[in-house]
Amino acid sequence: MNPSVPIEASSERFETRFGQIFAGALAEVVGQPQANALIKEAGLPELEDSLPDFDSDLQFSFNSLKRILLVMKQSYPQRSAQGITQRTGEASFSPALRAFGPDLGLTNSSFQLLPLRRKLPEAVAAITALLNELGLSKASFLQNEEYVQLSVTDCSLEDKEADSLAHFFTGLLRAALYWVSGGKNFHLQAAKTFTMDEDVCQIHIPLKPAA
Repeated sequence: MNPSVPIEASSERFETRFGQIFAGALAEVVGQPQANALIKEAGLPELEDSLPDFDSDLQFSFNSLKRILLVMKQSYPQRSAQGITQRTGEASFSPALRAFGPDLGLTNSSFQLLPLRRKLPEAVAAITALLNELGLSKASFLQNEEYVQLSVTDCSLEDKEADSLAHFFTGLLRAALYWVSGGKNFHLQAAKTFTMDEDVCQIHIPLKPAA
């Protein structure tokens, strides 16, 4: 399988669709009133006014996502913020699968029939392709005999300690792996490395589920 999003689809439209998914997932986790309050605090009243339907004419950018995640980090105690952010990532997966899965090859019978050890890296490759197409971040992955590593740039938001984006992607991946494996859990490990020009989140995904 060679996952790819159709080139005729505009990145802006895909970003907006993902914004709808994210807004819906956030409301599912914290409730619609609190989701509205977080979006308003992030300085995005145009999005708040369009919820819960999220006007498809509005554009949703990666910066909008980062601003909302940063407000979430600042609005809750550390453990609560991490848990809410990961749960929002998890809640984003099912609607994202419905929206983008066919284009990425994740709902094809040829993918469904693969053994788990092949399905898992194929799914990560598809998610990597989606993140790059959406313009949410620059993503890449590599694989060895024990794990798949997803690397995502620009995870720091506004400072070196801000890891909300990594928690969101971890939640998204956890839900994806649960679906791919037919209900198995995986212990994901997220770490950050810093280069001179950019921050990189690395999420290690073991090829074997937890015992």
